Amino acid sequence: MGRRIYKKLKQKEIDVDFLVWLEGREDRLPRIEKIFNVSPADFAISIVAAVWLAQFFAYPETIAPSIPNDWLRRYQTLQGFLITALRHSLPTRRNQQTTDLTVLQTTLKRLLPDTVCAQYFRDIQSLHKKGEPKSFKDAIRRRRGGKQESEQTNRMRAAIEYLKSTSDQEWLDLAELWNEQRAGEYHPDELRARLRKGSSDEREKGAVALEFWQDIYNGDFRAIVGGPFPLSPELEEVANRTRILRDRE
Repeated sequence: MGRRIYKKLKQKEIDVDFLVWLEGREDRLPRIEKIFNVSPADFAISIVAAVWLAQFFAYPETIAPSIPNDWLRRYQTLQGFLITALRHSLPTRRNQQTTDLTVLQTTLKRLLPDTVCAQYFRDIQSLHKKGEPKSFKDAIRRRRGGKQESEQTNRMRAAIEYLKSTSDQEWLDLAELWNEQRAGEYHPDELRARLRKGSSDEREKGAVALEFWQDIYNGDFRAIVGGPFPLSPELEEVANRTRILRDRE
């Protein structure tokens, strides 16, 4: 397949590889907004399962052809992600925190000597005297303005925003580039219609989307989630590329 549009945009000193990288239907980021649908019990069981899987790094024949260090790193990352997601989910537990604290005290009493438990119990009692935990309604307020924008649409928005400064036919150039690279079925009018749905606020998100995806493309994953997380193939590619660049510096 020819690369006419790729070469044309490249001549304008556009980072065409970034635009190509933005294309794709599959999600690449952790679905953090879904963590509130996972119960603490399911998080706990999932973490236990990940810990169980991690131990098999010590049995190379069992996990072959995986390399032991890669296996261990994979499941340690998964554990870290699940623990971080559990922490992010805590706002939904506000109305159950009194019960949670009672369960915690029962668990500590089973597992630890009384002299060790005492400090934790004093901390909890002190918080109770100060009116904690506070109960509240509607812990998670739904985002206004309808259905949340899909990741694919957000990447399209970033791509169009990037092209605006260098092209007077950004919709056509993006559709042709993505069709040229991925043999897709993009049409400029469909891209325009997809991004211009919703309120004027929705249409003003281009700069934010572009900054977000440029940061990720450059290897800065801090805006995604507050901890390690399993990488999609596209993000693995970024991690490897940026790691190589850092090693060369």
